[in-house]
Amino acid sequence: MPDLHPTCPWTGLPFTVTEEDQQFYKNLDLPPPILCPEERQRRRLAFRNERTLYQRTCSSCKKPLVSIYPSDAPCPVFCHDCWWSDDWDPLAFGMEMDFDRPFFEQFGELLRKVPQIALNNASSENSEFTNQSSHNKNCYLAIVANHSEDCFYGTWFQYCKNCMDCLYLEKGERCYEVINAKNCNHCSFSQNIENCSDCLFCKDCIGCHNCWGCVNLRNKEFHILNKKYSQEEYLKKIKEFDLGKHSILSQLKKSFLKFTQTFPHKFYIGKNNENFSGDFLLNNKNAFESFGCRHNESIKFCYDSWSNQNCYDLTETIGNRFCLEIEGSDDNVESAYCTKIYATNRAFYCSHCRFDKNIFGCVALRKKNHCILNKQYTEKEYEKLLPRLIKHMQKTGEWGQFFPPSISLFPYNDTVAQDYYPLSKSEALQRDVRWSDYKTPIPQVQKIIPAHKLPDSIKDIPDDILNWAIECEVSKKPFKIVRAELEFYRKENLPIPRKHPDIRHQERIGWRNPRKLWDRTCQTCEKALQTTFSPDRLEKVVCEECYLKAVD
Repeated sequence: MPDLHPTCPWTGLPFTVTEEDQQFYKNLDLPPPILCPEERQRRRLAFRNERTLYQRTCSSCKKPLVSIYPSDAPCPVFCHDCWWSDDWDPLAFGMEMDFDRPFFEQFGELLRKVPQIALNNASSENSEFTNQSSHNKNCYLAIVANHSEDCFYGTWFQYCKNCMDCLYLEKGERCYEVINAKNCNHCSFSQNIENCSDCLFCKDCIGCHNCWGCVNLRNKEFHILNKKYSQEEYLKKIKEFDLGKHSILSQLKKSFLKFTQTFPHKFYIGKNNENFSGDFLLNNKNAFESFGCRHNESIKFCYDSWSNQNCYDLTETIGNRFCLEIEGSDDNVESAYCTKIYATNRAFYCSHCRFDKNIFGCVALRKKNHCILNKQYTEKEYEKLLPRLIKHMQKTGEWGQFFPPSISLFPYNDTVAQDYYPLSKSEALQRDVRWSDYKTPIPQVQKIIPAHKLPDSIKDIPDDILNWAIECEVSKKPFKIVRAELEFYRKENLPIPRKHPDIRHQERIGWRNPRKLWDRTCQTCEKALQTTFSPDRLEKVVCEECYLKAVD
């Protein structure tokens, strides 16, 4: 069985479907893809809104709420209590398949009829403005956050406390602008660190304490720019810099970036992987072209997915087996082309279904069996109708394709797709996807102050800033400072941010390498590598063996 080299209709570039890939699709009795991996991921992410939140009312009880859907969303939107209640029946929206029309057209109609849950936010206290989150307390705009307290403006806080503006932080406390970190306390402006405390401007450091401006260190203390100091010398020297001043902090960030580029970089971030390619990988075996994945075996083209086996094209999933092209879904078996399904077997083209078996094209079902487009069938009727439906979709070119973004309930620029695969409005419309021109209402404040007119030092910021809005220096969008946030900046001696939270989020994503692999060689031993460092990058990229020889 030779490799296939189809041309992606969106990028116009060829991609490879290997013999092993073809065998995987054949084992699931599903067709090979016609889109390249990046376009398949873009399509799934177009059905995932994490950070764009709106204030509206529940379509059922009319209670005010925070939602990922605006008030003019094309579907009913229920609060948590109403959506989970037994007061409505998803089967009441059942439709009979019309074989004179495309399936996706009919599924899109069903998707717009069935109530959607306003927000994925469970078991939390004073954390209304969080999503894809649970068991949090006093958190605000903390997305994909769990078991965290007093955390603000970040994505993927896990068991964190008093942290702000972080991305992928696990078991952190008093951290600020930290990216990809675990078991860290009182660290700021750092990336790829683990088991560190009181570290600032550090990168790729493990087990370090009281380090400043350091790269590739292991189990060090009282280091500045990778140079050892006595405790007395260290404390004296770091006092020379007032990080509470925006002007000083900005210059230090630029200087540290240049410093990091003088060190060798390991070709990927991760450990304990066997037979793999990708980035941010931990404890995987036979995992290829995957990113942000842990504890998987035999996966490919997966993103932020844990504990899966024999799966392709997963996005934000846990514990799936023999699945293909699913997003935001856990504990499913032999399912494909679904979003937000849980503990479901043999589900195809479904959304927000739980504990179901043998369902096709369904929305919000619970503990059902043998349903198509939310209509109940007997087992015999289902088994007779399903092959006919698949044959119809093969004829229309829909079979084997994930939902088209044109039927997503979210505008493209509200979704995670815009984070990783940004489009302009005109580009989005060319792709036949929705676009939102919604503008956040200007806050009711005493005044709006341009960012550049803020006092340089946090010590000169008055309490009255809580009654102002700041005009972002990049997007010009106004944003407010909340009281707990101001207290954090003062306690940690940090300047007031000059940029809108959305811009800060985009910049944090930009600090991570793209989810794309290039063929390169180790710049020390010339071993062949696949890496997320593009060939035109300034950093020296090395294999793991050469990297371990270089770290201190």
